Amino acid sequence: MNRPIALLVSFAIAACGGARHAPPAESSASNEGVYEFSATIPTRQPGQTLRVSGSFSVFDDSLYVQHGNECYQVASGASGVPPSTGTVANLYCGGALVTFDRRNPTSAKWLATVPVPKQRNVCAEYEPRPASGNNPRCIRQRVESYYTYEQRTGVVQVKRIT
Repeated sequence: MNRPIALLVSFAIAACGGARHAPPAESSASNEGVYEFSATIPTRQPGQTLRVSGSFSVFDDSLYVQHGNECYQVASGASGVPPSTGTVANLYCGGALVTFDRRNPTSAKWLATVPVPKQRNVCAEYEPRPASGNNPRCIRQRVESYYTYEQRTGVVQVKRIT
């Protein structure tokens, strides 16, 4: 047998043989049921959080989320966020995006822009402007606190109830 053909045949046999040993794909039926969820999500206000809770149901090819008044479901592709579908549900909750996936119900997560505290040294006192016209020189500094805003993700606690 020609060497390239023999090599090709051995790869094909290995590929077919390997497929028999692969774990079976997880069916969506095993995920069917009702789940409770809760999360504590930081808000854009330093030191404040939003408590989000509710339940969601996974049946056949559908995902239904029941949530409180602090959230609303994304129906169309708003702000670059994909709309909710039968597979994925996206909720806006107090400025955070909460995502549920029917294929993996316990992988729910949130995405939010949160304040991150920072500090920097700034000049508190300058020496009097020299007659030579040079820029004034800082003679005393102080620490200034401020916030930057960064995106963070977190886990939504999910518990199957039926």
